[in-house]
Amino acid sequence: MWSPQVREGPTWSLSCPSRIRDQLMSQPMRSNRILLLDGRDVSYWLEALQRAASALDGALEIVGEASIQHISWRDYDLVILDASVFSDLPSTVSWIRSQDPEARIVVFSTEPTWKQAREVMLSGAIDYARKSLNREYILSTLKKNLVRRAPFWQQ
Repeated sequence: MWSPQVREGPTWSLSCPSRIRDQLMSQPMRSNRILLLDGRDVSYWLEALQRAASALDGALEIVGEASIQHISWRDYDLVILDASVFSDLPSTVSWIRSQDPEARIVVFSTEPTWKQAREVMLSGAIDYARKSLNREYILSTLKKNLVRRAPFWQQ
C-alpha cells in the first residue's frame, strides 16, 4: 500500500505577486492558435476551415504571403499553408522551419501530387492534405496535427 513520504526541513516554493497571480487565474485557458497563410479573403474552403477550427476551440488567424517576415511563429500551435499561394512551397516550408524548428506545418493543396508532397515533407511539413469542403475531413486533419504548445513561461 502506498503512503506519502513526509520530508522534514524547509520547503521552497516560487511565488508571484498576488495581483499577477489573480490576473493569470482570472484569464480563461487559451484556445488553440492556428495560423493560415493564404492570399484570399473569401473562399468556401476558408469558411469550412474556420468552422472546423472553431469546433476545436481554435482561434484561426489568416495572414497573407506578404506578412510572412513579421510573424512570431512560436505563438501558433499549428501553421497551415495553402499550396496555391506560394510559388516555391518547399523553400517556404524550409524557411518557416528555420525560424522555428518546432513549428507544426500542414500544407493543403487542391491538386496534390506525390512529387510535391514528397518535397514539402522533406522540407519540414508534418502533413500534406487535399483541400476539401468536408468539415469532418478538415477536422480530422487538424486534430491529428494539432499539439498545443506550452506558454513561454513553462518552457
